[in-house]
Amino acid sequence: MMFTATLDVLFFFMISTAVVGWLSSKIRVKNLVQYYSVIGFVSTILFFLVYDLPLVSANGFIIVKTIAPTLGTLLEVDSVSIFMISIYLLLGLFVVIYSVRYMENETGLPQYYVLIFGMIAGMVGVVSAGDFFTLFIFWELMSITSYVLVAFRKTQKTAMEASFKYLIISSFGAGTILFALSLLYGATGTLNLASLSQSLLNAAPTPWLMIVFAMITVGFGIKTAIVPLHTWLPDAHSEAPSSISALLSGVLIETGLYGFCRIFIIMFSLQFRWDILIAVLAIVTMTTGNIMALLQKDLKRLLAYSSISQIGYMLIGLAVAGTPGSSQANIDGLTGLFMHVFNHSLMKGLAFLSAGALIYKLGSRELTNLKGVGRLMPVTSVSLSISLLALGGVPSFSGFISKYTLFLSAFEGGMPVLAIAGILNSGLSMAYYLRVIQTIFLAKPEKDISRIKEVPPSMLMVLIAMAALITIFGLWPGPLFEFSQNAAGSLLQIGEYVRRIIPL
Repeated sequence: MMFTATLDVLFFFMISTAVVGWLSSKIRVKNLVQYYSVIGFVSTILFFLVYDLPLVSANGFIIVKTIAPTLGTLLEVDSVSIFMISIYLLLGLFVVIYSVRYMENETGLPQYYVLIFGMIAGMVGVVSAGDFFTLFIFWELMSITSYVLVAFRKTQKTAMEASFKYLIISSFGAGTILFALSLLYGATGTLNLASLSQSLLNAAPTPWLMIVFAMITVGFGIKTAIVPLHTWLPDAHSEAPSSISALLSGVLIETGLYGFCRIFIIMFSLQFRWDILIAVLAIVTMTTGNIMALLQKDLKRLLAYSSISQIGYMLIGLAVAGTPGSSQANIDGLTGLFMHVFNHSLMKGLAFLSAGALIYKLGSRELTNLKGVGRLMPVTSVSLSISLLALGGVPSFSGFISKYTLFLSAFEGGMPVLAIAGILNSGLSMAYYLRVIQTIFLAKPEKDISRIKEVPPSMLMVLIAMAALITIFGLWPGPLFEFSQNAAGSLLQIGEYVRRIIPL
């Protein structure tokens, strides 16, 4: 097998979808490429469940392929990889099912689905990489496909402008990562993560190492949209098709957060007190995101700034994971982080897909034009409300338990300021979440929208399923907590990770 089973199948469908798209244009079979893409994601999930997941459950993690032994380049899958891949495939499946009707009147649909497969494959590759070089290759695959998807509606000048802005800023981030890799390779002779961990184990924090640390922080910080490196996100996420906005906010920015977790914990856990830096960035990011969201009148831009604030909450877990002297707090911090990553993918994915359904029917993103639509589109509006309440951390929804775990870990790790800042920001976020709910349900329409009806059943099915999962994990969080805790424990077992990789 060339890669993991999951990557093999994703690449197969990425290529074959283009062929099916060409074939459908010749034989003129309606929706052929859409349904084939749904089959592709279902098949990928089955291969993941049958081949990759059982191996990790039994053996701790899989070494898939050593690409170039002298460079230490390889693919490996562990519990953290499995956790992240589960999120990518679940949200990807929801998005392609939703897109069958949402995108049916767009041109270039084969390219659209090929790019989605490519972006998901890039993210899966990033979390499966056992070395920096392989990680960077897949990072670029993820990035390039996302640039094009943001500009998919190329006739809209705002979409092209947002994509170009995203391209320039993100490329700068990729360049800083690449330069950091050159410095690391020059200093250690390897880019393998386990070998780097061993090489830097007792290294002093020299100026060159500090430069590498700063460059990696900037490179991954841009993709993660940490303030002040966030400026590309509001435009890109709001101008992309809502289905793509769901992927960008739901999983792509969290892939940057994964990079922070993996690299900082493996490489810099003994060289720097990076927990203090991350704590400061967490407070600044969540506060800035919430304040900017309060000022928005465009629903999608509001949700985009909300994504920035949610990254701030996740950074609380990363900061606690880096605190010295408290192993239980470290595990709890990462557990809360991973729980919120999973929950955010569902909550923000549902929020953008619900917003897309409203825009699909009303043709507007302005809140003033959405007044009273909840009475005419009750399922879509209730789904949006559930996602917003969950994002705000209301009890009985999944966002509450992950925020509770994050804030509790901050107290355990001796960072009460982080917990207090998170609680205050959660209260602040409810101001704009409740404003949206009040607008769609209680406000009187300013124009006649009496002919507006619900979106097609395939779109509604996705919204209902995601809302149900948010509610289920809110009322019964045990399985998700255990899944997240396993991922957190695996990531913190640096010695075991090195022991398994180095002999290769």
